Amino acid sequence: MKKIISLLFITMLFLACNPTTQVDNEVQEWIAISDIDGNNLQYVCRHYGEDLYFVPDLDNPGEEIILLDCSVRIDVMNLDGTNRHTIIDSLGSIANFSADRTKMLLREDGEIYMVNVDGTDLVNLTKTPEIGEYYAAFTKNCEKVVFSRKEDDKASIAVLNLSTSYLEVVYEFNINADRYNVFGIERPTFIDENKIIFNLSVFYADDNQEDFTKLQIIDLNSGNIDLIYENSIISTFFYDHNNNLAFIDTESDLLFDISNLVVNYEFNNSGTLGIDIIDVFSETGRYAYWRWNLFDIKFQYMIDTNMKISDINKQETNLIGIYSRKYGE
Repeated sequence: MKKIISLLFITMLFLACNPTTQVDNEVQEWIAISDIDGNNLQYVCRHYGEDLYFVPDLDNPGEEIILLDCSVRIDVMNLDGTNRHTIIDSLGSIANFSADRTKMLLREDGEIYMVNVDGTDLVNLTKTPEIGEYYAAFTKNCEKVVFSRKEDDKASIAVLNLSTSYLEVVYEFNINADRYNVFGIERPTFIDENKIIFNLSVFYADDNQEDFTKLQIIDLNSGNIDLIYENSIISTFFYDHNNNLAFIDTESDLLFDISNLVVNYEFNNSGTLGIDIIDVFSETGRYAYWRWNLFDIKFQYMIDTNMKISDINKQETNLIGIYSRKYGE
């Protein structure tokens, strides 16, 4: 049985990156790379549901490769689709990258793992099977990791010092199972070494009480919590260090100025982004990208790429994403 499964997997990999497997008039999803404006489209290989990222090639400084999150494993390949191989065969679900993208955080069965983007030095950071840990992020200097936790009677935010292994719970929300249907602390992210932005979602069991989500900032020195934005629902949010902006996925997609507490831009919503998206901001914060949308924040205009965008490279010159390709036309 194992031999049959192995043969099927090898066959799928061959078909995925073999451009000769074409059927006339069939619409297929392909991994593609283009210029930042969607021009000079280059098909890489077939797409089978993987999440796609540009990461540095640690063996060749200055070069980039493609990393593919396959949920149950992590693959890498060259920009042209060659030399695809598995670097982690037991874990998937990338939670976040370090600022230089040389390291990544993975989540699996309520645990948080850290590993280099070449698959080396894999370590379980949490080792708490009785507690569920979820969203996770590095500090900019990669000295600490913040993540949210969920236990039977409370949700919390914890900060782990990577050099000393000291774990500190910096925020707790007590849970009343009879009162809440759904609750959660989502996407805690370091603004700087002393402040964390996060979203608290609470959905009441009593239909007469209004659900809420609150985007908040906690000061780790004073313990003070500032309310940034509140709504009946926030599907998710992302923070941009460069411009102190938050992308908020709510009834509409918003670019929210945290310094002035105002909405800078509002976009029509075409569905929730989901929890598996890692970021929507490019390296310098010049662009925001989500679904099929690419917005130039600096010059304030939307760019039509005809591609479902997965990532922008470090130099902000190329996109990688999913392109619907039809043969026989």
